[in-house]
Amino acid sequence: MKNWQKTAKYLYFTEHKKIIEIAEIIGVARQTVSCYLKRCSEWKTEQEKRKYESAVRRKKQKERWELYHRSEPNMKREHELAVAELSAERYH
Repeated sequence: MKNWQKTAKYLYFTEHKKIIEIAEIIGVARQTVSCYLKRCSEWKTEQEKRKYESAVRRKKQKERWELYHRSEPNMKREHELAVAELSAERYH
């Protein structure tokens, strides 16, 4: 095993670096690092773990956005009532 492969494996699975970051650090092409890591036995479980963490992070970001941008929890209902009222006025 070459030295860059050990380093790439350590950075990806232990330090949780992205493939592009690893490629820049060790000076190997991104595709080379990706192909090597995909052959590792831990690849599948690491991918699932990162996918789950990403989903959790996106959910938290969405909740923060909702809290910041929609201070009223009944905003959707209020909007529907306003639309109904305007529609009723239009047709009378």
